[in-house]
Amino acid sequence: MSYQYLTTQAELASYLKSIQNVSWIALDTEFVSDGKYRPELCLIQVATRFGFALIDAVQIKDTESFWQRICDKKTLIIVHSGRCELEFCFRFTGRIPKNVFDVQLAAGFIGLGYPLNFKMLTEKVLHIQLAKSETRSDWQNRPLSPHQLEYAIQDVCHLRTIAILMTRQLERMGRFSWFEEETRQMLNSIVSVSPDERWRNMAGINRFSRRELAIVRELWNWREARAIEKNQPFNRIIRDDLLLELAKRKSADPHRIVAIRGMNGHHFSGSFLVELGNRIRYALSLSDNDLPPYSITRAYPQYTAAVQFFMMILGQFANKKNIPIKLLASSQDVRNFIAWTEGTLPDGVTCRLLDGWRAELAGELLKNLLNGQIGVSLSRNLEENPLRLIICKRHKKV
Repeated sequence: MSYQYLTTQAELASYLKSIQNVSWIALDTEFVSDGKYRPELCLIQVATRFGFALIDAVQIKDTESFWQRICDKKTLIIVHSGRCELEFCFRFTGRIPKNVFDVQLAAGFIGLGYPLNFKMLTEKVLHIQLAKSETRSDWQNRPLSPHQLEYAIQDVCHLRTIAILMTRQLERMGRFSWFEEETRQMLNSIVSVSPDERWRNMAGINRFSRRELAIVRELWNWREARAIEKNQPFNRIIRDDLLLELAKRKSADPHRIVAIRGMNGHHFSGSFLVELGNRIRYALSLSDNDLPPYSITRAYPQYTAAVQFFMMILGQFANKKNIPIKLLASSQDVRNFIAWTEGTLPDGVTCRLLDGWRAELAGELLKNLLNGQIGVSLSRNLEENPLRLIICKRHKKV
């Protein structure tokens, strides 16, 4: 297969000039994330109507001009599971493309499954089998072999054709607007998370006191700064469970810190131990007014049993409608819906099942279940569809 292999800044500039007016760009990347705080970009694979190109991001140190190019709103950017590529773009430019077609997401809306890897998706859509012999390649090593380069280009050479076929299918099924809506939500999620609030995503802190949350926040920020400095994963600095245990103990005493199982190795000594103690001591000194507020999701019940019940109903319903439950709803979505019906959903928490394509597809079902207009019984197909929905009052069939 013929392609350009770009290894210098001048070659990249010339290439970008040659594709400045193309209407679509298919894109993929190869990167190394093992042992890193942030993935290190190694290779960018590109397809346009002019052919294929590989941009060597190890030899070309500055690829910002490429990422700026794909932010042109007139250009359709075609990707497969493209969140990593979009995050690279946001990291290098502070922007993301607005016109994106993710074939993995589209596959979910046309009933092929979600999430599908590219090899399986290509087989289902084009009946082409791709070789995946380089999935364990070290993409940082140079030079890259011809076999590696050929393998890499496979990831973009069929994207345009797949996108065309999927667009037609989405339109035939009346789901293209659903796909566009979900794409916008995905793009917004990349830029909407406040860097200062990411510590709240740590599992297990919902029942922490505000003082304990302050310690978590300080230790998380300290850990992130160290991870950036050393380009190491968070848990290489200090594991989540140890960080949370420090918050629970609320002590800056180095003897109490090293008494925690897992904190007594050579790694946790000297300046490291001093820094930990200083951060904990600072959090303990904060006034009540300066403590972080409780998470908004703590403010309403879990509704565990009800969520499990509704998830079972929704899973079977999604299967009938030929759309993956992973796209339709998460357990948190269902919890928010139940809280909304009970009047316990806090201000600022959105209920996705009452908005957009999800409400169009499943909102009426959920409301009718809550209102008692639909009942449930066991069906005869207990393996695949164990529940049968029964209309309890005059109502259209679901």
